[in-house]
Amino acid sequence: MYLTRAIRQGGVSGFRYAFKRATTKEHFQGIEAVQRGCFASRKERTTAKALETMQNYKGGDIHKFVIEASSSALDLPENFLSNTHDNRTIAAYILYNLHEEEGAHIISIGTSPRHQKQGHGLQLMNWCLAHARDAGCGKATLKVRASNIPALTLYEKLGFEHVDTTLEYYSTPIEDALELSLNLPLSEDMDATVDQSSFATESGLQIGLS
Repeated sequence: MYLTRAIRQGGVSGFRYAFKRATTKEHFQGIEAVQRGCFASRKERTTAKALETMQNYKGGDIHKFVIEASSSALDLPENFLSNTHDNRTIAAYILYNLHEEEGAHIISIGTSPRHQKQGHGLQLMNWCLAHARDAGCGKATLKVRASNIPALTLYEKLGFEHVDTTLEYYSTPIEDALELSLNLPLSEDMDATVDQSSFATESGLQIGLS
């Protein structure tokens, strides 16, 4: 499954983005690289090897998706992944699990500093929440640093509310974690099930199957 769109603006002119399920070693190495660029605390990071074998979280299957950036440019950063056709890197990723009784839990989400302010976080969250609704999850939860204003702004925009605080949850630096929750309408309560086509329309992306 993939979503693609051409980007020609700001500092990422000429990049093309594709939304894919993370399945390869390169995908997991790319997620690890994004986490190193976003999170100082090891508690917020996962190695590529662990990502490759991670299948279950609190009783629910883990879903791993990435937004991959590609370009034919030759002057790309060293952390870009490459193959024989073009240069690729992971621009953003999301890890979440779905549990019909416990709901959906966003385990981790991040965007490479080079590819921020392109709406990738919102696209990934919209996909996750649509997937959760279709799977019959009644709510979605996540934890976030109390000082992470950009992330909090995104989650509030999506309707998440602060329900609890875990003191000194994070390290490097030590900081409280805010637990946020969002009630999700079940598919039968909506006018239509949120599917791939509606997600593509709302996101302004083209969608295909592979």
